[in-house]
Amino acid sequence: MQIALISIELSSHQITALVGGRSYQQTQFNRAIEAFRQVGSEMKPVVYLTAMETLNPLSERLDTPYTYKSGKLVWTPKNYDKKFRGSIPLFVGLAES
Repeated sequence: MQIALISIELSSHQITALVGGRSYQQTQFNRAIEAFRQVGSEMKPVVYLTAMETLNPLSERLDTPYTYKSGKLVWTPKNYDKKFRGSIPLFVGLAES
């Protein structure tokens, strides 16, 4: 398994730590700055961090179908398995996302 981490100081917006993989000797590919990701993968930490400012991991939210409309554009997000779970705690939403 490999991992990427970027740590940012919120007050100055400066990067305080950047980890691009587990072992530079095994691979020089820097996952933190060279990997392409879906937007959802990059936004998820921001969304959950914002939620945790006013909620806690046990706070429940509804996992139900919803349709967003903007002019002629319509988007109905779905879970990977196309199932909705009703009321679930935040930590379950994060773990299963």
